[in-house]
Amino acid sequence: MFNKSNNKWTKWHHIFHKAIIKNQDFIPDGSHLLVSVSGGQDSMALLTLLDDIKKLHDWTINVWHGNHMWHSNSQKFANELSNYCLKKNIIFYLDEVNKVDVSTEEKARKWRYEKLSEKSSEILIKNNTANNIYIITGHTSTDNTETFLLNLAR
Repeated sequence: MFNKSNNKWTKWHHIFHKAIIKNQDFIPDGSHLLVSVSGGQDSMALLTLLDDIKKLHDWTINVWHGNHMWHSNSQKFANELSNYCLKKNIIFYLDEVNKVDVSTEEKARKWRYEKLSEKSSEILIKNNTANNIYIITGHTSTDNTETFLLNLAR
């Protein structure tokens, strides 16, 4: 069990774990998690927190990455994330799409959520479980705040 003496345990681990313990329905023990990871700081921090406490809750972590092919380093980021998951013994899934098909944030968001839904169904069938999967993403359903901040920064 992690504790404050463990150098991996941070105040964020404590806050996150405390919230889970307080609300057992949040992510029940024994669940399959499908985490959407872009490879950016926010989603990597989320993945790290989940991975660090998964044994405490008997979770199985699956990572999904959607490569939009929007920039020249897209494939490099996908490969780095795949290698990270391999080293951490985390199940990794990758979907790629032609950047023309997801030319706007709205189209990309729709594609991501369609793929996450498809992948969650595949995981449930593969593991022969009824409704024991939770999709976790650092994105809100509409990404309005993120889009607003990006537009403001431009």
